[in-house]
Amino acid sequence: MTVVRLKKRNQRHEASLRAHLRKLGFEDIEAYQDWCGNNGFSRELHKSNKDRGSELQMSLTTGPNWSDFPVAARATARHFVRVTGSDEQVLEQVLSGHLSPRHKVSRKYRPLLRALPRLQGPRFEEYVAVFRDLIGACEQRETTFHESPRDIRREFKGCTFAEGLAMVVRLRECWVRPLVDWKIDSRNQTYAFLSLIDHLFVRYEVPKFLYHCWFNEDGRVAVYELDIFVHLAAGNSIRTANTGLPCSKKAAHYFTQAPENVSLKEAFRWAQVRAQGGTPSLANTINSTFLGQQYSDPDFWNSVIHWFIQHPNLNKRYVLSIVNYLNNQRFGVGNFYRIIRYVHGRERQEERREPAAQPGLSMKGRSATTLLRDVIRWRTEMEAYGKDTRYIWSSSNIRPLEYEDAHGTIWSIRELLGNGALFHEGRRMQHCVSGYSQSCAAGISTIWSMSRNDNGNPSQVLTIEVNPKRRVILQARGRNNREPSETEFEVLRQWFRRADLTLESI
Repeated sequence: MTVVRLKKRNQRHEASLRAHLRKLGFEDIEAYQDWCGNNGFSRELHKSNKDRGSELQMSLTTGPNWSDFPVAARATARHFVRVTGSDEQVLEQVLSGHLSPRHKVSRKYRPLLRALPRLQGPRFEEYVAVFRDLIGACEQRETTFHESPRDIRREFKGCTFAEGLAMVVRLRECWVRPLVDWKIDSRNQTYAFLSLIDHLFVRYEVPKFLYHCWFNEDGRVAVYELDIFVHLAAGNSIRTANTGLPCSKKAAHYFTQAPENVSLKEAFRWAQVRAQGGTPSLANTINSTFLGQQYSDPDFWNSVIHWFIQHPNLNKRYVLSIVNYLNNQRFGVGNFYRIIRYVHGRERQEERREPAAQPGLSMKGRSATTLLRDVIRWRTEMEAYGKDTRYIWSSSNIRPLEYEDAHGTIWSIRELLGNGALFHEGRRMQHCVSGYSQSCAAGISTIWSMSRNDNGNPSQVLTIEVNPKRRVILQARGRNNREPSETEFEVLRQWFRRADLTLESI
């Protein structure tokens, strides 16, 4: 017993040591011990929590190499070091690059502290010098960009002005005019910042939506988009820019006319739709789908866009459903679930991706009527799994129901095949059917939903439990666990007759 306890204690110690090394940013023990020796800490591996806390404090406040410990800076929020002094002293410390994200500075200088990581690199000191000049020029013109925590305008929602200034500094070689000649006629920070951009970079007019790239929170995406901005501002064509996206002559013309509230990729898609003859309304609708951000499989999706243009009378609310259906059928997207299987009485989760139903799907010869019919059928099938589904189970061999009564009302009974579907069914009907997920996954029960459609107005009316092995309807309840009405019971009777079921007292 003692040997087992020692073994478990050693395992706990090793796990604790590995976690500590990850926080400090070290990959091996030798590098950690060397760092401890250089900073006055013991090289021993068995240390108290107090000693490890001191090491973590050192890693968070040691400059200028604090960026070597990114995990510690992100993972530990309880260690802070307050920076005090006059405004000039605090500004000097912020711009020195010796402060980590865990240093606390006044609200006035927090945006500057956030912006400095964008200047990190071998040219850091050179960039900081230009950054100082920019801040000084702004203060001379009574425009203190670094004091603004965030811009309140919706179209420029993203990062701070200070981070935008950092990107201006990184593109110092692309300035076309000297900073000293910059003049502003507005104290509004947004318009003042845009006037600075126009003064330093713009020789020829640039589409308005491209100005958003100065406020992009993702630094890598910002660099990619700003290269295109500078390219166009110098008077070059979008076709000669290093975009990696297709752009014909006609699309290049419409690219400059894209709405102001679109991203760069959405502008390319908008221009593509317009160049093929689509209306601005259709272009905006297509941008609302994932096609506004994704450019894979261009031949197929170009044929889809061409199909939409050839059917101008199609209601725009069907576009999203059609695109999702085509993506699912051709590429299998949307068929990824975690399922539960039972092994020796215990449950186990594993991932499964179903293959694409129609990998050779083409838009040739497809009419709007048949395509919408297929989309509606697919949506009905997907609703059986439900939203936010974590796991699914296989459908039973019990036959569903489609039934029209004498009054023209269409009744349907379908099986629910995912825990997400049970959750939403229970929330909609105000009962506890969501607790049957494990029974369904084990094959003990199946849950069915009865709905009625009166002149295009569908509504859920009953939730039904069936034992699949005995083929017996165990219970049927409506909203708030009410009993079925006579009409609903008649539909239920039609179902168990057609599906070869029996009915217990419900």
